[in-house]
Parts: sequence; structure tokens; C-alpha cells
Amino acid sequence: MQQGNELVLQDARRIAGEADGSGWVPATPQEFANRIFCTTYMGSKNSSSETRNRANDLAHDIGAYHANVDIDGITTAIVNVFYGFSRWMPRFKSSGGSIAENLALQNIQARSRMVLAYLFAQLVPTFRGRTSGGSLLVLGSANVRPLPESGGDIFSAATPLMYHVASKK
Repeated sequence: MQQGNELVLQDARRIAGEADGSGWVPATPQEFANRIFCTTYMGSKNSSSETRNRANDLAHDIGAYHANVDIDGITTAIVNVFYGFSRWMPRFKSSGGSIAENLALQNIQARSRMVLAYLFAQLVPTFRGRTSGGSLLVLGSANVRPLPESGGDIFSAATPLMYHVASKK
């Protein structure tokens, strides 16, 4: 872009949501990334500050628009629906719960993150004032590890990354 290739600049402007005829040229790769990438750290009360800080640092380094989101309200609401039915509150293994309870609670967290990622993908462009339409594509990364006490069952936690998908005018 800095070399002035007009075709590259036109594509970059379109992808970044610039109006037709705009002369915008991003000053840095991070400025361009901020227009097309949205990253989220979807932590809970069980998340460490170390992983939150790593997510913030990575987003800053690449220039992404970044949000720290607490998912405890979502997971609590889901568990409360189950409690309303059963009058029994599942617990994490670290709080005396069983393997089944632990896996269920971890799965609620992982699935809540993906639902929230799709909400962000549809609304962040509008929230950020993008008038030309478009949406974000959701990409997720996962930490997958076997849980020895579960006989090899797998737990995964999704960490969504979203980037802009340009709309055709």
C-alpha cells in the first residue's frame, strides 16, 4: 500500500469500508488491521490475568480492534435454567464437582463464546459506524487437551477472532 499501487489501495479501501472516491491510505499495517480485525478475549472468573494480558498484547501488536468480554453472566444464566429444572447446582471439579459436572460447565463456557462471537460478528461493524455494510467472519482458536481423569475425553475452549468480510455494493 505504501508503494502507491492503486489497485491494492482500492481493494484496501473497499475492505476497510471507505466510501467511493476516498483517498485514505493507512499510515501503518496496524491502522489497516484495526479497520478489518476484531479480536475478543472472552474470559471468566476462572481465567487467568496472564492469558488476558497475552490477548491484549497480541491485539495491540497486530493493531486489531480488541474487546475484553466477561462471559460469567451468560454461563450463570444457562446454569440457572438447569437449576430451575433440577434444583441441583453443578460444580467445577476444583469445587468438589464430578467429571461430568466439570465437562458440562466447561462446554457451556466454550459454546457461549462461539454464540457471542457470532453476535459480535454481526454487530461490531455497525457499532463502529461502518455504513457500507458487511460483517465479520468468525474464526476460532482452541486449546485442546485430553483430561486424564475423563478416560481421554477432550475439552476445548474456543477463542474467536473475527475479521471483516467486504460486502459487494
